Amino acid sequence: SVVASIPSLAELWATVVDYLIYGLGFALQPLPGGLGRALIARGLRLDPPTFSISVADIATCAVNGGRDTLRGSLWLPSGARAPPGPFPVVIVRTPYGQNKHLEFGQGLLAERGYAVLFQDTRGRFGSDGEFVPVEHERDDGAATVRWVREQPWCNGKVA
Repeated sequence: SVVASIPSLAELWATVVDYLIYGLGFALQPLPGGLGRALIARGLRLDPPTFSISVADIATCAVNGGRDTLRGSLWLPSGARAPPGPFPVVIVRTPYGQNKHLEFGQGLLAERGYAVLFQDTRGRFGSDGEFVPVEHERDDGAATVRWVREQPWCNGKVA
């Protein structure tokens, strides 16, 4: 029935609280200590982060006959409790630019044991070459997967 599908006041209030906690966590994220990351996880109803995160700018694979280099950022689990790796890897390729301070889920994955390569597509932001929408994605994506599988931080599992 329609009435049964309407959320209760308690469910609505819980959702509002989750949004507020997530927003507070997002605002506090740049501060040291991990409180912001823990609040983000709580706001999303996830377990607390398992590991800290290290983020580094990285030049990845050469494409276009070696004339262009694709670049991005590498997010890895870190901290005293983090395993030494290698890790399963999630590749995120974007023409919209990647920023170490914007969260698209890469931090949530890295603090739970995944390596995340967040890569600018050819001709966009940090990556060399000419940007032509969709034209090079298949070849550049395959080159990226091959390159990732050769890295010491990759355990061979790539998504």
